[in-house]
Amino acid sequence: MSEPASPPRPSAARATGSGSRAHQPAGYLLAAGAATSWGAQTIVAKLLLTSGLPATSLVSTRTALAALILTAAIALVRPELLRVSPRVLWRLALLGIAGMSLSNYTYYLTLSLIPVAMPRSSST
Repeated sequence: MSEPASPPRPSAARATGSGSRAHQPAGYLLAAGAATSWGAQTIVAKLLLTSGLPATSLVSTRTALAALILTAAIALVRPELLRVSPRVLWRLALLGIAGMSLSNYTYYLTLSLIPVAMPRSSST
């Protein structure tokens, strides 16, 4: 008696929805850009916080700028994604306020309070 054959496993390309590897270089560049941006944000934030900018101002500016850029990008690329039912809208607002703003605020507040080593500018 033979065992039943297992169904074929989808390839990675099919699982992600891209049918080819043509987009891989762009994907790698986007991932590298995201990692660079993520690493640089701490340095820039620490410089801004040590110059006297309050954590609340940094969070509100960063969140508002990100919301504007992402909304504009979605409006250009896939505007149908901006049609959200009122039932889902309150969840998005809660995620934005509690999820993003509070986590960013605690991160920047902590960054402003801890002594992270920063290079000093040399004056000669």
